Amino acid sequence: MAYILCIIFLIVGCLNFNFGRIETKRLNKKMLKQLTIVTVLTMIAILVNPIGMKVFIYPYQNLSDKISMNVISEWQAPDAKNIGQLVAYYLPIGLFSIGMIASKKNVKLIDIAIMAAFLFLFLRSVRFIILWYIAASFYAFKYIPEIKVKEMKKNFEKICVYALIALLISINVMSVFNFADTYKNNEFISVVMNENAINAIKKYSPQRIYNDYNLGEALIYNDLPVFFDARADLFAQEHIMEDGISLAMMQKITNYDDNDYFNADELILKYNFDYILTLKTRPLYAYLMSHMEKYELMFSDNNIGYFKVKS
Repeated sequence: MAYILCIIFLIVGCLNFNFGRIETKRLNKKMLKQLTIVTVLTMIAILVNPIGMKVFIYPYQNLSDKISMNVISEWQAPDAKNIGQLVAYYLPIGLFSIGMIASKKNVKLIDIAIMAAFLFLFLRSVRFIILWYIAASFYAFKYIPEIKVKEMKKNFEKICVYALIALLISINVMSVFNFADTYKNNEFISVVMNENAINAIKKYSPQRIYNDYNLGEALIYNDLPVFFDARADLFAQEHIMEDGISLAMMQKITNYDDNDYFNADELILKYNFDYILTLKTRPLYAYLMSHMEKYELMFSDNNIGYFKVKS
């Protein structure tokens, strides 16, 4: 959606007014002409691809994809109850907003428009916070209020500051040691599937494997076939995402076929799976374990279960 920024610049560039501290000045005809040309060329450049028009409407399809928006965490709306998101996402937005209000400078309408555009995307899907960060880096620093440094006179103030410095240094020192230990042992800090699990899957050579959505990347990394993975948009149109998530949750998450009835065995037969790889936290794992006459457990650890579909 690169042309969206061009359109925002064009619209704001046609306005000329002052409202309180908000100001905008109309661009001259030459600049407006250049912006129009850039907007058109940007839209044309997007169309220069092997797929054609589909790429042009691709972002809007993603934003309207209910499966991705409801199932994939980074596509969901931000959660203000989450302390991590409060600190990493809402705090910078709040500080920037306070800076705009507290600053004695006039606020440019184009800055407000860009912030609002990317803020809307973030409020719709948490993954767009990075776009807000990138955009804010161009204009947020203009509105940072003047900060007056207070001299530390009381012992309590000095103790608090020194304790904070010591805490930050200790965190960095621990990180360095952890990195050195990881590098020395030549292993990842954490993995979704360990080496034993990967070897077990390779041993039985699946031809039509069902894998949990969160395990797709690990399989690809180890040159193993997948049913679906985190490239959700590749699997959305053929209802693979719906069927895959429905099987993991043991319930229909959409009614694309106007049928509320869910049958795990029929879904497994539909795709002709020969092996099933699932997380132990999924309802699917409990179902497979309770129907051992149809499914044989080939490998299990504290994280996953690997089953063979009996013919």
